[in-house]
Amino acid sequence: MTRFLTALALSACTVFAAASAAPQISVSYADLDLARPAGATTLINRIRVAAETVCGSADIRDLAAFRRRSACVTEAMDNAIRSVNAPLVARVYGKPQLIVGEPRFNIAAR
Repeated sequence: MTRFLTALALSACTVFAAASAAPQISVSYADLDLARPAGATTLINRIRVAAETVCGSADIRDLAAFRRRSACVTEAMDNAIRSVNAPLVARVYGKPQLIVGEPRFNIAAR
């Protein structure tokens, strides 16, 4: 089974892209075992590279543009991780809450 993930930059982030439609890059992960930390880490790295490519670059001296680009990368990565829907990938990424159906606990003091 071939598995592909499309990392999308949201239209709000297209400031960094030349195309008028939201740019996208397909990321293959058919060769990875997402139940193992090494596979999860490799996929996250592939997604990061795709998100950074899609969101373009920004001169660090332009702080507003740099923040927009950082937000674009984060949002593209979050969306991609969410669409993979692999619990270990989300945990290694540091945001297990991105997984639909992942158990959540609310703890409150009385």
